[in-house]
Amino acid sequence: ILGRDFSAAEETELGEDGSPLMMISELLWRTQFQSDTNVINRMLSINGSVRRVIGVMPEGLFDHNRAPIDVWISTAEGGSPLKSGSANASRGYPFLDFALARLRPGTTPELLRAQAQTVAAQLAQQYPENGQRTVMVRGVREALNQVQKPMLLLLLGVNALLFAIVSINLANLVLAHAAQRGSEFQARANLGASMGQLFTLLWLENTLLAGIGAALGLMFASVAITLSAPLIRSQINNLGELTISAGVIGFAFALAAITALTASLGAYWVIRKSVSKQNFSARTALGNAAAQRTRKVLVIVQLALAMSLLFGTALLLQSLNRLLIVDPGFNYQQTLSARVLLTQDRYPNDAQVLAAHARIKQAVLAVPGVLGVSVAGSVPLGKTDDSTTFNIVGSPFPKDAPEQAQLRFVDADYLQVIGLKLLQGRSFGSEDQLQATPVTIVNQAFVKRYFPNQNPIGRSLSLGWGGDAPKTIVGVIS
Repeated sequence: ILGRDFSAAEETELGEDGSPLMMISELLWRTQFQSDTNVINRMLSINGSVRRVIGVMPEGLFDHNRAPIDVWISTAEGGSPLKSGSANASRGYPFLDFALARLRPGTTPELLRAQAQTVAAQLAQQYPENGQRTVMVRGVREALNQVQKPMLLLLLGVNALLFAIVSINLANLVLAHAAQRGSEFQARANLGASMGQLFTLLWLENTLLAGIGAALGLMFASVAITLSAPLIRSQINNLGELTISAGVIGFAFALAAITALTASLGAYWVIRKSVSKQNFSARTALGNAAAQRTRKVLVIVQLALAMSLLFGTALLLQSLNRLLIVDPGFNYQQTLSARVLLTQDRYPNDAQVLAAHARIKQAVLAVPGVLGVSVAGSVPLGKTDDSTTFNIVGSPFPKDAPEQAQLRFVDADYLQVIGLKLLQGRSFGSEDQLQATPVTIVNQAFVKRYFPNQNPIGRSLSLGWGGDAPKTIVGVIS
């Protein structure tokens, strides 16, 4: 809505003046710059990097509650994939691994998928040295829901089971209630109450009870959402505000009204047959032998469903208990982590970064109660998940196709600080400097998979990322 988009050249190169470029959202423009049209070409500092604003995105492009995106930058930020040594080419694959496409009217994803697969096959023939590449085409909604779909289906199944149990309970309660109140309705009919009045009475009572039930259910749901919000947010990215919307409230009370009407019709059917006979009793309300057998079947089904849910809950608790007692391989008790971002404009080279690490460690060690401190590229079970291809020197994989493993860059005393158990060999030491032979430490799972019944100490790995020289294995950790 203001300024311009990135040009084709700016997708792989910086701006003409060498400055990083960015576009900003309409919300950021309106709230932080008061919709100032002079924002174009202004220089802004974002995370320590100075960028030039070239455009303002339209309003409503994203729901900011779900995806609070305020800044767009060019793929040139990582350098051109064609330039060796740039971030976009450093790991042997392009920075972009997906693209968004808007289809013309009449074009289907299936047609686009077939075309993309044809192009992929042509590229594989044209560039055989790059190996086989696959292309997936799917809708945005499908891509966003893929991870959550199994969990949502499981939740739907559990709700269906609970709904079945509640329905069977309700059917039994209605019939039993009708049997208990048979004499009352017979007396009302004898005193001149019409069948319509009897039905109205039943309907009003059931509607009141169903309304109270819906209100209590919504109250319990609100408490459950509040308590489970941290767990839900850990499983679903960019989740908006968790509240019970007006639509949910309306659905709950509509379902309560339908339930009340259905229950009233069922009770009315039993009462009407009995009152018309003028000899109402518990036996006539409960029906003949066939009706009583049907009720027994309902009770048996109810018990079976309840037991299934009970056993499922027990298995879930057992699985949770097993997860809680799993040894993660490091001592997470009394261990804290903090993320520190060293921007390239203030720390442009390795020497300055290492000096900053040393100052940070010294400052943290001075805090009372701190026994040790170290630095690492990421922490166990954290969000950063770096990985690299690798090969075993001397016994490469078939056709020299490298395997892939997770990779962590850590400080010399990292193993001791975080409580990783050294099972074999040694940990990093003062002798492991830049000029020394490159070394690495692998974990027990790696040894079991790639060095079964072998001693890995002294073997070497060649990594796709993390330096060109092969690295000698000097230790095995938990």
